[in-house]
Amino acid sequence: MRAAALLLLAPLVAPAAPVPKETNEQAFARLFGTAVDPNKDCEFAFDGKKLTVKAGKGDHALQVSGGRAGAPRTLREVEGDFTAEVTAAPGVRPPGAKPAMEGRLLKFYSQGLLLWVDDGTYVRCEHAHIDRLNGVVSAYASWELWKGGEWARPGRPDDGQLDDPRPTRLRLTRKGNEVRGAWSQDGGRSWNELEALALALGARVRVGVIVNHNTDAPFAATFEGFSITPAAGARK
Repeated sequence: MRAAALLLLAPLVAPAAPVPKETNEQAFARLFGTAVDPNKDCEFAFDGKKLTVKAGKGDHALQVSGGRAGAPRTLREVEGDFTAEVTAAPGVRPPGAKPAMEGRLLKFYSQGLLLWVDDGTYVRCEHAHIDRLNGVVSAYASWELWKGGEWARPGRPDDGQLDDPRPTRLRLTRKGNEVRGAWSQDGGRSWNELEALALALGARVRVGVIVNHNTDAPFAATFEGFSITPAAGARK
């Protein structure tokens, strides 16, 4: 009887409710932020580790001076200094693809990191592939700055020649008003640094991944190991 009374007096502790498993949609939002699909014809497929972005056929470039803004991308707000990294790999480029715009004398594809300030100011750090349709084909690390709607620094092949079939690890670092890029094709064991860029940045910018192409056939790229690491003392 005494034991029964003690049991009645003991506090009742309910078992803890199981923590719901994070869905792919929730994991995507946490890691990449928001998917941006200006042309409404792109696909974002995330399996919890890899993100494949498929851009539809037609021009999907990001070049504000020409009013071209169809490139699919993701954007996540970041405050303060940070380092962003991702491994970007191109998918199959259809051999019979042609430039989507009349009079265009080259085919261009790229995939990589994007730092977005506004519609006229952004930085791209990408694995790029250009086919000039005259037998000259180049794969290179493209380091590009648009500032106030002006092409302040075009990406160019001398930023670093790439082994095109191999995935490229890309890095973008913000420190105050300075942005630095780097690329690696050995999994990040060694890095090739790119020219430092200076531009006025507010406390918050947006960062993500981007896919570009300008052909009449769809193009997809895959991203893996995407991370944004705040600098010491910076907010996430």
